[in-house]
Amino acid sequence: MEPNVTVPRTAAWLLGWLLTDANRDGVLGDLTEEFALRARRDSLPNASRWYWRQVVRSLPRFFWSGFRRGQWRAPLGAAVAAQVFITFGESLILIPLARTFDLTGSFRWLVEMPIGFAAMTLGGFVAAWMRRGADVALAVLSTIMIIVFMIVLGGASPRWYQITFLVLGPVAILTGGALLRRKQAAGKRPSGDRGLPNV
Repeated sequence: MEPNVTVPRTAAWLLGWLLTDANRDGVLGDLTEEFALRARRDSLPNASRWYWRQVVRSLPRFFWSGFRRGQWRAPLGAAVAAQVFITFGESLILIPLARTFDLTGSFRWLVEMPIGFAAMTLGGFVAAWMRRGADVALAVLSTIMIIVFMIVLGGASPRWYQITFLVLGPVAILTGGALLRRKQAAGKRPSGDRGLPNV
């Protein structure tokens, strides 16, 4: 494969996360080889679209097979526990704020948004700490909950607020999980190495 031609990293990470250790290298390797051939033969954008289609088509099958093997039970349980943690944490902050200040109109949503994102990021961190993969399960659970709230509660909050949480809420959760993995990786470095390049 040419050095500057790489598969879409997010798609590869997502699929790799769902695959078992036994078949991860084989499946990702086959997709990478086919991607390189398509990138040379067609174009990089066409190859990227093909790769994403393969990943999206494979996700339900791999997700379901992982669920049947019990691979998702523990992360889903940890995700539910982290969601309770998020809700409790937000309430500990928002209830006293609402009692102290007049949180009405757009000001209310502007105050709640950073608190919500901070709680979601911390929730993703806690979920990933509780169980590998629980941050992703929490992001999926959160997306489903936000969509249900948008349908059921409709006008209870402004549409811009709902869409912002729909898009950035799962990102905040996944960021929390990524922060934990980064912290864990930093802890595995030899003492004195703080990730700075050698000069």
